[in-house]
Amino acid sequence: MAEREAVYRPSAAEAFEELDPDDQEEVDRIIRNICDDPWIEAPYKVPFMMPPAVAVLYDDGVYWIVYHLPDNTTVDVWMIGKAPDPAPKGAW
Repeated sequence: MAEREAVYRPSAAEAFEELDPDDQEEVDRIIRNICDDPWIEAPYKVPFMMPPAVAVLYDDGVYWIVYHLPDNTTVDVWMIGKAPDPAPKGAW
């Protein structure tokens, strides 16, 4: 059981709903894993400063997820996408 709860920003929730059911299942699995361990290894994962927060970009080559850890109990999911969709600027 995850120690953290995922909270989806409206842009992330909308992007999730636009995915087909198989993609939703895989993204849900990834986000559950991130809730279990927010520092989970990925082929490409970069923390970056977005004051006043530090966001993390998870990218496994198929899906990318931008999230933030506001506290020890929450994963704040800012945006979700499927490669090769570029992350939209200013959408989170």
